[in-house]
Amino acid sequence: MNYAIKTEGITKFYGVSPVLDDVSFSVEPGTFFALVGKNGVGKSTLMRVLMRFEPPNRGKAWVFGKDLEHDHPDFNANIGYVSETIEYAIPTSLKHFFASYRKLYPNWDNSLFERVIREMNISLDTQFRSLSRGQKMQVAFSAALASHPKLLLLDEITSVMDANARSFFMHYLGNFTKQGGTVLMATNIIYEVQHFAKQVLLLHEGQVKLNCLVNEISSNFVKIRRMPNVQDPIFADADCSEVTINSDGSSSHVIPIATAKKYSNIEKMKDMRGITIEEIFIYLTRNRWK
Repeated sequence: MNYAIKTEGITKFYGVSPVLDDVSFSVEPGTFFALVGKNGVGKSTLMRVLMRFEPPNRGKAWVFGKDLEHDHPDFNANIGYVSETIEYAIPTSLKHFFASYRKLYPNWDNSLFERVIREMNISLDTQFRSLSRGQKMQVAFSAALASHPKLLLLDEITSVMDANARSFFMHYLGNFTKQGGTVLMATNIIYEVQHFAKQVLLLHEGQVKLNCLVNEISSNFVKIRRMPNVQDPIFADADCSEVTINSDGSSSHVIPIATAKKYSNIEKMKDMRGITIEEIFIYLTRNRWK
């Protein structure tokens, strides 16, 4: 299969401790792939490795079939990369800056860039350094879209955007993947990718703890509901963990299906609402796998 991204055993050390520890996964073209995990688990480092900003200590990776170990002049031609650390430190207007910037990208669509910028109510006569952090991310994201990439690598960029901007760009990304584009998005705002992501990879302490299709989460875990003051042995099981407090005072818990099968009354306790990515995030990062 021709993967958009494929990694095998990526390991990255800073000092003696691994930030990434044997990370392997693949992303098919046209997929919205969510990369989630607590702060400091290696999401940004993985993005930098994929962009060849930093080499891994061990392991291999390929982007559109091109390995990261060799120089490819056009390696980044089809990649749009946006990180919360991006800063265009140039004392000139956006209009003047991007008149030069766009020359680096043969597929640059200036009408798209200006249309998105207007949608965000940002003036092209403004200097980048005068914008808020959220507006800076909107400009950088707009520039990435205007280059017409096949792959978007997005590193924690929506956390500083307002609700309107997040909604606009998430829906744009949904359409982008429907048209064949590929998205790898690192985020801590888990709920925003619930209805867009096809696949989710969860990093915890530098390791892959979950890598599956979003619609297959319920094949591995079950969510059960505990009414107030109800006692049952299942809630004392080490594999069962509370993930949500509900408005009626009940609580929702997640437990692996293999463990749940040990309890005869599991069907009566099922929470009929589907398990969300956020609840799996809470479960897997609260219950450290041994």
